[in-house]
Amino acid sequence: MFYPTGSYPLCCTSYMQPVYHPIMYYPVSPHMLSARPQYPEADPTLFHQSAGSFKKLMSDATIVLNKLADSKEFAHQVMKAAQQNNKDEVEKLIQSTGVKETVDIDYNPDAITLEMTSKVEKTDCCKLVMTLRWR
Repeated sequence: MFYPTGSYPLCCTSYMQPVYHPIMYYPVSPHMLSARPQYPEADPTLFHQSAGSFKKLMSDATIVLNKLADSKEFAHQVMKAAQQNNKDEVEKLIQSTGVKETVDIDYNPDAITLEMTSKVEKTDCCKLVMTLRWR
């Protein structure tokens, strides 16, 4: 196998200046080095709708965070249910805050993770994940 030891010219025709590149070892014209892929015209519809859906997730997250921050008793109930591995109770408590979207809940001895997802036109568009430590 041949292993080059230095830079080699990338184009070899007399009407073009040689372009040197230490990694490429085949002839390339200078305009090929600056070529960019062509993308379709930008359509911000889904992006715009995703931003709107994410605002709703942020609103739900704010509801949960406000309840946990404003009520030490509520925070204690959520933490106690999680430490007893009572997932149904944890989910019931989080839903009782008034969130509109579904919340996937996971917890361990150190923290709780709340994952909120939203769809636009049956397509997953956005996800908000919050992890709150308690130990």
